[in-house]
Amino acid sequence: MSFKHSAMAVFSAGLIGLGVLGLASGDFALVWQRVPAWVPEREPLAYACALVSLACGAGLIWLRTAPYATTAALLYLFLWWLLLRVPAVIASPLDSGPWGGLGENGIMLAGALALHADCGMRMPGLPFLSGTPGIRIARMLLGASLLACGQFNVHYFADTANFIPGWIPAHVFWAGLTAAAFIAAGLGILFSVLARLAAILVTGQMMTFTVLIWLVEVIVAPERYHWTGLLISWLISSGAWLVAHSYRPMAVPAFPPAHRQSLSAGR
Repeated sequence: MSFKHSAMAVFSAGLIGLGVLGLASGDFALVWQRVPAWVPEREPLAYACALVSLACGAGLIWLRTAPYATTAALLYLFLWWLLLRVPAVIASPLDSGPWGGLGENGIMLAGALALHADCGMRMPGLPFLSGTPGIRIARMLLGASLLACGQFNVHYFADTANFIPGWIPAHVFWAGLTAAAFIAAGLGILFSVLARLAAILVTGQMMTFTVLIWLVEVIVAPERYHWTGLLISWLISSGAWLVAHSYRPMAVPAFPPAHRQSLSAGR
């Protein structure tokens, strides 16, 4: 299995896990999907979103359905980013919190876009989302999203340090390193300075965070909040991984060209 297929498998597992969690709870992903209580038919909508996430994740597993699932995942994560994160930033543009959430979802979206650009269905009227243009947009989105996450960690530095488990020493050092790494990686990707190395290292950082923070929390206290945090962090890490893979000079398509049909072709 290639690194790309490994990243796809991890991304797929995250979507499936989030879907299963949504079906089990009948709700959205807690603080990561802030859907107001006044939204009509909120519970059926939560079940529908869980089913979409589950279907997208499962669809990525099989060769014949993967191009369709890739495009569906892109649309789903784009709507999540646009409808739940962008309005919060518009409402409070000077608040670091909404920008951090926008960045987290932006990394997931960047991964979905990188995968779609490589092997998704070609959408009529949106040629810039496929091929090389789509990859470039995914990289720029990843870079900008990392900067948003970095500024969040700087603004909430004390909270970031306190979030590190007690058994890990030097909380202030690791909190500072995390913020600096996000910002440095974001700038490196945006300005094409050691961009591939930046994407790989920041992916490793987020995967380490997923294991040392959220996986440990789930083991210690397997409650819904910790499971949700683990799956969200899992998706963020795998999204960055998919973009990082796009820098490989000898990268090959995840699926043969015969499977990358156009939506307008109806096949």
